[in-house]
Amino acid sequence: MENTLLTSTHEHFVPIDKSLIRSLRFNRVEPSNNQALQSKLEYAMRLGNTHHVKVRLYFSTLEGNYKVETTVWACDSTSVCLKGGIWIPLSHIRGVEFY
Repeated sequence: MENTLLTSTHEHFVPIDKSLIRSLRFNRVEPSNNQALQSKLEYAMRLGNTHHVKVRLYFSTLEGNYKVETTVWACDSTSVCLKGGIWIPLSHIRGVEFY
């Protein structure tokens, strides 16, 4: 697997603390058709659940573009759950990076 999957390399992503994600606003949530992203998130979920491996997620909100370093605990066709029960709509995730 390649190391990153970013839809735009020209966007600037601001680091954010995971606990602040709940205060962000997202556009309408739609199922994602991006199979490559879904596969990377499922892999990140397996690593997170078995070895507590963290990943860097890049995502967009109505407030801007952010990145967070966290463990992925669950994912489905509409969203990803981070450690601590924080959900991000899958359609807003712009990339996943393993480090």
